[in-house]
Amino acid sequence: MATTQGLKGRKKFNVGINGLCFAASLDAREAPPLSEVPGFARCFKQCNRRILAALLCRLVLETPYVPGPSQVHKPRHTWRFHKRQHDRQHERQHATYFYNTNMLVFLIAFAVSLSVTLLVIHFSKTHGHLSMDTDLSGPQKFHAHPVPRVGGVGIVCALVAATAAAWWVDSSVGKSAMLLLVCSAPAFLAGLIEDLTKRVSPAKRLLATALSAALAAWLLDALIRRADIPGLDLLVATTAGAAVVTIFAVAGIANSVNIIDGFNGLASMCVVLMLASLAYVGFQVGDILVSTLALAGIGAVLGFFIWNFPTGLIFLGDGGAYFLGFYVAEVAILLLVRNPSVSPLFPLLVCIYPVFETLFSIYRRRFLRQVPPSMPDGIHLHSLVYRRMLSWAVGNRSAKALTRRNSMTSPYLWLLCMLSIVPAVLWWNNSAVMALFLVLFALTYVALYWRIVRFKSPRWLLLPAARASRLPQPDADEPHRLP
Repeated sequence: MATTQGLKGRKKFNVGINGLCFAASLDAREAPPLSEVPGFARCFKQCNRRILAALLCRLVLETPYVPGPSQVHKPRHTWRFHKRQHDRQHERQHATYFYNTNMLVFLIAFAVSLSVTLLVIHFSKTHGHLSMDTDLSGPQKFHAHPVPRVGGVGIVCALVAATAAAWWVDSSVGKSAMLLLVCSAPAFLAGLIEDLTKRVSPAKRLLATALSAALAAWLLDALIRRADIPGLDLLVATTAGAAVVTIFAVAGIANSVNIIDGFNGLASMCVVLMLASLAYVGFQVGDILVSTLALAGIGAVLGFFIWNFPTGLIFLGDGGAYFLGFYVAEVAILLLVRNPSVSPLFPLLVCIYPVFETLFSIYRRRFLRQVPPSMPDGIHLHSLVYRRMLSWAVGNRSAKALTRRNSMTSPYLWLLCMLSIVPAVLWWNNSAVMALFLVLFALTYVALYWRIVRFKSPRWLLLPAARASRLPQPDADEPHRLP
């Protein structure tokens, strides 16, 4: 009777007795310790009184007891099992929240950008005297007719709407996103004024972008405090050094995005690829702010991209290019600041195509051509692809042929951009591997540039029409002085 006191239910009694009777069936001299007897530990956890029952069974019972099939114990769920179930449920809820929030801001940004950009194109005759790009003869002009260059307006409006939606879902995310848009105002307005008046110099636009970067460093603490580059880590260890490096980097990336904005869909799709890589890593580290900002930017740019590629109905303009460059740079810095596991070389490898294009252009102009680095020319890599690798279209000056040739240039550079983004996404937390791919990208870019500039374009990059009519002479509108 002592063994039945304190037990609740027949099932608990049978579960405990099975192990205890098995212990009693063993010889006392050969029996293992009670802690090793099957069922004993379970009995001990369920009721301390079963310890006394075990001793009594072992000393009193003389016949072995074999439990029946119906009395075999079925393990119960422990607290660890329930904890795992809770964790899995929490992960599912977190993933669902991620998905719902990000898809909401993406769709809103895409719809608003698509609609506002369409309205800008529709009413282009009304504001065309201010917004139209009527210069068709410049060294970096490849369009066939005047086109409005205020595409940044639709992108900014879309991000404002997406930020309002994010604030409605999560006020902390919406507040940070709104602060980022406020910080971007100087960079965007300086570029937009240049698009409308053509009177804002590159130096003033860079200064405005630097002001935006300083505001983001102050309001969002968006400072580069680690670099994984010898010497630079010592500089960014201090607040003043981190602020200088951050402002220089953000202004440089914004200017580099403006430099590659030369053909339909080139800069906008490169920005989409960069933001997609940032969104992916944001998902990997569970950073909802970074993933939301990145997906909102993707939706806004894609809404513009539909009208820009391949027909070129509207251009980004300086306002859109400087804004997107600033936006990409700040989202990347926020990813580094908020997630120590992300390598500081990840943003550099993601943005290396426009950054290296800018650095190489400065070197080429300053040291090879002996001209000021700010002087525009027509021998950027994307310009050479247009003139040398699509030379089969030379001579046809119709608007349809020029637009087609323009749009066929961008996919070459998208592939080049992906050469750095793919390894960055695969090894986003490995600085050594990304440093290796930075060097490989630089070598690939220089080798490709010098082959094209010497009329030795790789045959596997040429379209069939170009292989059949490879012309050794340069294009009629191409400058003859090459590096």
